[in-house]
Amino acid sequence: MSLETMTRKKGRRFPGERTTMESLPDDMLRRILSRLCDARDVAACSPVSRRWREATAFIPSLHFLSNALQGGGTPADADILRMVSAAASSLEDLVIHCPFSGRSLASCLALCGQSLRSLDLRVDLLDGGLDCVSLAKGLESLKLWHPSLISSPNWGLSAYGRLRRLEMVGGMVLSEHLADVMRACPHLTDLILIRCCSEGAISIELERLERCKLDLYLTVHCSLNLNSPRLQDLDIQGFFRIQVGHNHRLKRLSIANNEGEFHNTKITTFLSIKLKFKLNDFKCSLGNVTMVDVGKLPELEYLSIEGQHWYWSEIRTLLRNAIEVELLVINIEYSGDFLEPETFPAIQLEEFFGNHRKLRKLEIHGAFFAAFQHGISPEDLELEFMISSSLEELIVAVSSPLHLKEKANTLEYLLKHCVKLRRILIRISQMVRDEKFDDFFEDIGNIRNLYCTIIHIDLPLSTVPV
Repeated sequence: MSLETMTRKKGRRFPGERTTMESLPDDMLRRILSRLCDARDVAACSPVSRRWREATAFIPSLHFLSNALQGGGTPADADILRMVSAAASSLEDLVIHCPFSGRSLASCLALCGQSLRSLDLRVDLLDGGLDCVSLAKGLESLKLWHPSLISSPNWGLSAYGRLRRLEMVGGMVLSEHLADVMRACPHLTDLILIRCCSEGAISIELERLERCKLDLYLTVHCSLNLNSPRLQDLDIQGFFRIQVGHNHRLKRLSIANNEGEFHNTKITTFLSIKLKFKLNDFKCSLGNVTMVDVGKLPELEYLSIEGQHWYWSEIRTLLRNAIEVELLVINIEYSGDFLEPETFPAIQLEEFFGNHRKLRKLEIHGAFFAAFQHGISPEDLELEFMISSSLEELIVAVSSPLHLKEKANTLEYLLKHCVKLRRILIRISQMVRDEKFDDFFEDIGNIRNLYCTIIHIDLPLSTVPV
């Protein structure tokens, strides 16, 4: 063996010699190629040389998208099996978003089940059920696109002892089968359901759950009963009754129940057959929140409550319990303790800010903002005192011509008496140009002239007065 050959094998190079991929040591080549994840790139690297083909066996991630092959073609089962088999010992992250058979998926998971930590599947393109997913015993993260939990997967009790994160996006998730999934994943810390359709009462009891996002739509009288002592972050939408065990550690809470769109004929038809209701039955539970029981909120830093109609008793209880909140979003159009919407009752400004002394940012709908004015007497407007609050930023969304004068008076009052207020953003939308609007805009303009560095107005160009 020549000196030049020995030197190159040790990863050294002579002065003036150019460094190429072939001259790199094996461990460095593996390190570079291990950063690849797209199956198309991995497939292009394998034929380069024997060293490259051997190095691709150490790739930890493989992503098979719909155009995963060169030329944009869809990979066949044999292509996926071959590439997974080559990297089976080191594969930790597997993504399959292309048509695939359940039998081939079972073979893949049998090959890499010990090393696999993350699995991401397009279930609607999978020819077969989800039972074989339980072959990956070491999974820590599972993401399923468009699942149809109209029957429980045969995972068995506590099938996923190491699974920490479960995410399902855009599918039908029936409550009784979701309960079976929860029993198979007892150690979840993150549970995410996005744009899923469901019905009935959902009950979740997970000892280690810390973050939970349940974004449901096309729901029918859907209620939630959640009990997780380690819960810190809760983001839910689509429930009209909500009950959370009082032994939580909530720091972020977001509750919404906005009116949805009936665009998915397949889901609507399926639920109509199963539950025997008409489309009008959807509407009685959309946008309404009638009960929220989360107990005291001593550690809560962020609170967001949104929806078309909330019972006033639930709004009041939430605000009274969230005394430590720093960021508050209130985007509710109507209140009242019956299904018939009503305007918000009078709200004492001094009491509201006195109960939320740490509040730094407030984002509020115009209807709720107008209710503040009813709590201010003419005598109070003449008093020279400061509201004891940490409020620094205020965002007001105005979309109705109702109570415009009250909104302007409340705004002026806050500017005078909130000593730390540094920025106000007024968002005007869906407003029709009329005499009331012109008067409101004139009042806001006069206030802005006095506080030009604080007040900012965001409105469509079509509504700007000439």
